[in-house]
This record gives sequence, structure tokens and C-alpha cells, in this order.
Amino acid sequence: MTIAMQAAVPPNASASAGSGREQFLASLLAMAQRVDPSVTAITGLARVSAGATLETWALDAERPGGGLPLILRRSPGTRAGTSLPLSTEAEVLRAAGRQELAVPAVWHVLRPEDELGDGFLMNRIPGETLARRIIRDAAYAGARQVFAAQIGTTLGKLHDLAADRLPTLPYSDARTQLARMTAELAKPGVQPRPVFELAIKWLEAKLPEPVDPRLVHGDFRLGNLIVGENGLRAVLDWEVAHLGDPAEDLAWLQIPPWRFGVLGRPVGGVGRAEDMYAAYAAETGRPVDVERVRFWQVLGSLRWGVSTAGMVNWLRGGDTTVERAMIARRASENELDLLRAIMGRD
Repeated sequence: MTIAMQAAVPPNASASAGSGREQFLASLLAMAQRVDPSVTAITGLARVSAGATLETWALDAERPGGGLPLILRRSPGTRAGTSLPLSTEAEVLRAAGRQELAVPAVWHVLRPEDELGDGFLMNRIPGETLARRIIRDAAYAGARQVFAAQIGTTLGKLHDLAADRLPTLPYSDARTQLARMTAELAKPGVQPRPVFELAIKWLEAKLPEPVDPRLVHGDFRLGNLIVGENGLRAVLDWEVAHLGDPAEDLAWLQIPPWRFGVLGRPVGGVGRAEDMYAAYAAETGRPVDVERVRFWQVLGSLRWGVSTAGMVNWLRGGDTTVERAMIARRASENELDLLRAIMGRD
């Protein structure tokens, strides 16, 4: 996996930087040796990402036969929002792996005696996650040729994973999500956006009939996929997985922000929707309801728009990070995306 990494100390370390890192390494080694007594050392520890509630680390568990490359996803405290508990995310990954989906294998789910917080370790898979490189670099030209079909096949397998093989997951359908976004936009102090209001009216008038709930990834797009020179290698970040309408996943990676400027290639800025739909139908035996997917594209664009508009509240609260400011300004772009989607000018 191509990732920007830096050596770092866990944000919750209470001692000096050096002693905090040493204690973190000692805890990791003790945990790894409980899982596999042949582990002799932890090397290459580097932070992939860090936030208030979730950290991602890369590391190698050294063994006599060679190092085992791992990723640690952990939460030192309580996670907020709609994210699954990390132990549940690990269960979903394991269930997906048993279905022969392309996912990292879970190596260990953290326990209280590990003294590392909540989380799990999984195999680190080589490949690329950055959309710009996947879409443009010559090294991925072959992957781009098969990407849409691979996505269709993968989503077909994902959506056919039997519910009795899954942990208990929340249910979220179109009506639920639309109600949540309507309530968000009605909060005091939220800037009125007529295009968002138009989208809500359009969606309310076109709510599809419910379907039997199936596993939905919930954030299936470039950035959460590992791609190699021959195509898709792994699906990552299952933290918002839920039971719902499978059309949600088919639509989400087609909304304009996840095409990364290549609007003529709806499937993640890489491939054709027709190729994805054909592969999905071949895998599941069910044709794709294109109008249903279109509905979810409008709903997905609204979801993204509500999220971007909400970044203003972070800025007003004193968060001055450039990333949040950049995302907040995209609310206006999203209004244009919504109008185009409603008018059928995809």
C-alpha cells in the first residue's frame, strides 16, 4: 500500500516522547508474542493516520522466517458518530474473507490485556490507494481496463453475503438516511441551501420500494480500495458497513466527487457503469435497476453535500485546518452536481 508514514508516538502517551514510544512498542511486542510466540521484535512502526478517535499504524512483526507486515487500527478512547466498534468491523472483515472477497486478513482483535485500546491488526497488502495515481499513472493502465468489471463482481459477492454470517449491524435505508439529512439541514444556524431543499423534495417524491436488506459497505470508492497493476487487491475501511439497499454501493462511487475530475468515467473516474452492471448481474443473477441506482446517486450527492456544508461548523468552532476549509468550499460544487443529477445530465 502506498501510504505517507511518519514515525510517531501515540497521541495518548503521557510520558516523554521517547518513553511513550518505547512503552507503545513494548505493548505491541507483548501482544504480538501472545498471538504468535515466534515473534521476536516489532519494527518499522509508523503512523499512517491519526485522529481524535482512530489511529492507523503500519508495523512489521519480525519472526525467524521473516517479517509479517501488519496494519493496526485502534481507538484509544470512545469512537463517536455512526462508525462500527472496531471489533465489529473486524468481524465483518472476517466474514467477507470467508466469502472470498478481496479484503485484508484479520490477524488479531485487541483484548483488554493488550493495553492498547480497542482495535485490531490485519495484514498489510501492497498496492496503491491514491485515486490520482490509479486514474492517471501508466503503471495502472492494465488495472483500469478491468477495474469496472472487478468492482461489479466484488460488489455482487459483497451484497450476497448471507446475513447469518455477519455480526449484528445497523439498518439504514433510503428513508432513514433522507430523514437524517433533512433533520441536519433543519438545525438552527445551518445556512439555507435551496438546491438541497429541491433535492430533498425530489427524493421524497421518488423514494423506491424497500428491498430485502443486504450487506452494504457504505463508503465503497477509490481511497478505500487497494489497487495493483492487475486491478483490485483489497477493499478497506468497513467502519460504516450496515444492512440496507445494495444500490447504495453501486451509486456511491459514481457521484462526481469520487470520479476525481474524470466525469466521463462514472465508476470512480476509471471505468464505465455498463461494465460494472454487467459483471454485477453475472455474479448475482440479478439485473441492476439503473433508476434505483440513479436515485441513490442523488441521495449520495446530497449526503456528501450535507457533509461538506457541515464543515463550516468545525471552522466556526476554532478548527482552522486547511483540509476542513477545502472540503467546506465544495458545498457549492455539490449544488451543481445535484442539479445535474436531478436533471439526468450525468
